[in-house]
Amino acid sequence: MVQKICVLFVVLLAFGSSTVDASPSTEREPFEIGYLRHGYKSVNQAVKECEQHFNRNIKLPIKLPQITFTHQLARCNNGSAHVDINSELEIEYLNENKGSNHYQIWVKPAGKKFSGVPFKNDVIETFTLKDGTKAIFGTTPAISGKKPIANLLVFERDYLQYILSVDTRMEDSVSVNVLLEIAESIIN
Repeated sequence: MVQKICVLFVVLLAFGSSTVDASPSTEREPFEIGYLRHGYKSVNQAVKECEQHFNRNIKLPIKLPQITFTHQLARCNNGSAHVDINSELEIEYLNENKGSNHYQIWVKPAGKKFSGVPFKNDVIETFTLKDGTKAIFGTTPAISGKKPIANLLVFERDYLQYILSVDTRMEDSVSVNVLLEIAESIIN
């Protein structure tokens, strides 16, 4: 009986080695696949969708934080056939090898802006941009005594509300002054 099992094993090994792989796959799914499954696409595609949905041109900052990104993805969240409170353009700049390199831009029609400032009591400072626009800098609320997740700069321009967000782990590289420079880089 043992001899039959050994012969069967040798036969399977000899003839089945090209088609049977008993080792677990070490290939991992590409980083962006999860984002694509959730409706993310190229920034240009998402901007065009939201421009059509909002019925207005969207101008984005031409400057980015001086940190490396491997991916730029975006989606137009259009809650219904009409511009409503859930409609927004969401842009993600990510680095698949360094999770702290995370920068986001959200754009919403000013009339349907985010209810209140997303950081409520954590407003740190108010600034005035060169064109006279008021910009509010703050952080996301800290959870359970932990450090806030993101630094935010909120301002309105051309009837749109913009929120620039950067991971707080990058605040030494991306200061409030850098966020202000990015906000100023929206060309009219």
